[in-house]
Order: sequence, then C-alpha cells, then structure tokens
Amino acid sequence: QGTYVPEIFLVTPKLQQMYTVGTDVRIGKSGKLSAEVAMSNTDLNTFSKKDDKDNLGFAAHVNYKGSVLTKSDSTSKQDKNQHFTYEVNYEFLQNRFNTIERFRDVEFSRDWNLGTQTQQYNQHLVQADRCYVGGGLGNLTYHFKSFIQDSVYHGFENGLNGNFSKKGFNLIFTSSYLNSSSLINSTNYIRPKADFYYSSAKTKGWNIGASFDYEINMFKNKGSDTLTSARYLWQNYTAYITTADTAKNKFRIEYVTRYEQRPQGNNFASPDFMAHTVNLTGQVNTVKNQSLNY
Repeated sequence: QGTYVPEIFLVTPKLQQMYTVGTDVRIGKSGKLSAEVAMSNTDLNTFSKKDDKDNLGFAAHVNYKGSVLTKSDSTSKQDKNQHFTYEVNYEFLQNRFNTIERFRDVEFSRDWNLGTQTQQYNQHLVQADRCYVGGGLGNLTYHFKSFIQDSVYHGFENGLNGNFSKKGFNLIFTSSYLNSSSLINSTNYIRPKADFYYSSAKTKGWNIGASFDYEINMFKNKGSDTLTSARYLWQNYTAYITTADTAKNKFRIEYVTRYEQRPQGNNFASPDFMAHTVNLTGQVNTVKNQSLNY
C-alpha cells in the first residue's frame, strides 16, 4: 500500500465546431431586419460517447433598425433634416452554447456587475435605442438594456447619450444607470461622462476643453439595506489643449484631478485620495519615412 497510484492521465482529443446561418431583409424604405442562428458542437472527449447529450448548444440574434423623417428642409445647403432612428436587439444564448472566440466586449462582465461566474446559464440580452437627430445641431439617444440569466441574475440599464455642436462649441456626453439583482446582492451603478470643448478657425483647429468622468457603484447584501465593502466611488476631472484630429503632427497637454472615496458605514467617506497629473503627449509625422511618439 502506497501513497500514489502509478497512472498517467492523457489529454483527451477534443472537438469544437460552430455553424451559423443568417439573413437580412429590407422592410419599407428605411427598415432592416437581421436574424442569425448559431449552433455549437463541443465534445470534450471524442473517444467516448458518455455525456454527449450536452454537446450541442444554440444561440440566436435578431436586430431591427429604422428611421422616421420628422422635418425636411431641401432648401438649405446644410443637412437640416430632422429624424428619429430606432433599433431593437434581442440575443439568446443557451447554457450549453460555447463560442470559439470572444464576441462580447471585454468589459461586459464589469458593465453588468456580474463578478466571477463558474457556471453557465441561459442568457437573454435585450437592447432598445431611440435617437433624435436634429438637423445640423447633433443627436440625442436614449437606450434601455436588459440582461437576464435564468433566475440567478436580472439587470436593467437606462442611459442617455448626446453629441452637439454649434459655432465651434461641442458637447459629447454619455450616462447610464444600472439596477441589478443576483442571488447574493443587488447593485446600483451610475456612470456619467461628458466632454466639452471649443474648436474653430479662431483657434486654428486646436481643441480647448474640459471633461469629467464618474463611477458610483453600490453593492447591497441581498435581503438587507447594508452596503458591502465592494462599493466604490471615483471622479476624474480633466482640462486639456490638443491639436485637431486631422493635424499631421499631434500634440496634447492635459491636467487631470482624480478623487476616490472609500466605503464608510452605509455611505461613502469624504474624498480620502486625491491625485494631480500633468500629461504631455504627441506624435511627429512630417519627417520623411519616420515618426516620433512622445
């Protein structure tokens, strides 16, 4: 009788396949319907027929987008048309479906406060966007997202994004609010972000602006109002001067202030971390056959 068994475990031969079929259909003048169905075949041991019942998995994706013209102005040299665009997405992944390559954003789990998951569930992802495009001024978009994993996770997100430009003044902003619930906790995740800058012939194409970026993420224990230590809050404020995107030689100087607040009781403490940073970056492309980054 010994402590070890004289065995060598061999790596089993594996099989992974994926089949997809899709179609696009035009509906009316501005509507488009897209649909795609996928099937994966994953066999962890091709030498054995045991447990082959879960080899096949299925997924589906449906998308519809369209637009509605609300005001037309054909007399102006600029685009003064005003219209709404809308888009609806639905995505289903069976718990046995296995992808060959990543198809979702790297930040997908963090965006939905999923944490680390070792088990696969049936997934339903829904997104609806409604965008208003105001002739020559900019656009404003509202979105709603829902992500559901069987009965273990439910997440709902609302967001508002905008992009406006008038007489050299530009405003770009994004914002989202996520409310989610899992078997362990519930979360509220708020992320506003904005960039305001001025660029015109007076500044010779240079952009002079300021921006801010927030993240407020609150975790509560399921069944109570107690915030967990996983919650966090940070804020970034930036002032900058940069060359135009079309400039051959790039230059940017910025001053960044960052605040972080640690959990305290059932809320956040006063900012206990503050950082000030000055960044100088650029790129020289006017030297023949050479470029310089700094």
